[in-house]
Amino acid sequence: MGAAAPTAAGESVAGNTIAGVAGGAAGFGIGKGIGALAGAVTNKATTAATTNAARDTIAGVAKDAGYVIPPSQTNPGFINGALEGFAGKLSTAQKASVKNQAVTNRLAAQELGLNPAQPITKDALTQLRTTAGQAYDNLGNIGAIPTDSTFLSKIADLGKSNQLLAKSFPGMENIGIDKLTQSLNQSSFDSAAAVEALKHLRFSGNANKISLDPANKALGAVQTKAASAIEDLMDRHLSNTGQTDLLSNFQNARQKIAKTYSVEKALNDATGNVNAGQLAQQLTKGKPLSGDLKTIAQVGGAFPKALQNVTSSIPGVSPLDYLGAGLMHGIGGVASLLTLGARPLARAAILSKPYQAGLGTQGYAGSTILNTLSSQPGRIALQAAGAVKGSQQGKPDPSNNKPSFADGGLIGALGANTSAKPGLTKMQKAKAARKGAR
Repeated sequence: MGAAAPTAAGESVAGNTIAGVAGGAAGFGIGKGIGALAGAVTNKATTAATTNAARDTIAGVAKDAGYVIPPSQTNPGFINGALEGFAGKLSTAQKASVKNQAVTNRLAAQELGLNPAQPITKDALTQLRTTAGQAYDNLGNIGAIPTDSTFLSKIADLGKSNQLLAKSFPGMENIGIDKLTQSLNQSSFDSAAAVEALKHLRFSGNANKISLDPANKALGAVQTKAASAIEDLMDRHLSNTGQTDLLSNFQNARQKIAKTYSVEKALNDATGNVNAGQLAQQLTKGKPLSGDLKTIAQVGGAFPKALQNVTSSIPGVSPLDYLGAGLMHGIGGVASLLTLGARPLARAAILSKPYQAGLGTQGYAGSTILNTLSSQPGRIALQAAGAVKGSQQGKPDPSNNKPSFADGGLIGALGANTSAKPGLTKMQKAKAARKGAR
């Protein structure tokens, strides 16, 4: 295939023209086919990129923060699946979790303004709240704070469920919730009294929410919501009265205190470890996390196996590594030792920064070659090449009056070469062949 059939001298121009048209059509057709294939590959890549957009965004945030993710979770494929399978998926995820725990602790400490080199403790969180609370104490001197429709509406909503219960089942209502909502239904508050009320509501609310008594648990939920309503009211009052410095300090203090409670809820005080999965649950339930705490929660929610709550140290060589070495013992001592060390090395490799930045990141480029050939210039080039080769097929060589032969290759595949031309009889072909032999 690929050598052009000779054309006798004097062959009609029409024959060569037809051959050129046929070659051009072949080039156009193949270019169109390549374009369709490239389009299918590109569409598949585009669909995958859209489907994985949220995962890929969080994976990028995770790597920027210093987390490592097993590559089968960020770029699933044959190579990553095979390598991670050899390394041991369970052991790889556990090793990643151990490395990531240090990152989680560092991010949480940074967000709170604590020393990342020191473990987080409940005492440290309490001290942060005490310091931030000074901004609340400064509000005690601003005088009366009028309530507004927004505040009164929130307080009314807090008591609705309890009122429905009392209407249908008199005597079963939560007396604590009734008293609280009634005491807050005022036209104004003294700022100093409001600050003390906040301290009481926060402390009692947090204590009641962990109670086993359903009535106390319900009261605790209402108390913390009431505290937030008072804080929102004070925030609006400072904004409306132009007290910008007090407002800024108050808002910063609110955020800092809220962050300490979020971390404390996820903290293992015995180890100083912050549970990323617990922060992820808070975010899912609508907790307005921000900064590094939000990063921890997002990564923990997207890749829970890579941020497991590991409660014990993980050995460098797992029992499965020993099992694999034992199976290789029959082959030889050297093979056994190599197997024992190969799996831990594989785990270290796929969790390394170079691997994470390379094969650990999924790409959606499609086929560069197909995209080039299917582009408008590429298709025109294919069509032109087929046309030129087709029209020149069998053209006599003026130096020796012998026919030239087109080479096989790509142009032949494009349809430029044909085994026979219209109007060329068997006798003419035989005569041309004899001339070529001389």
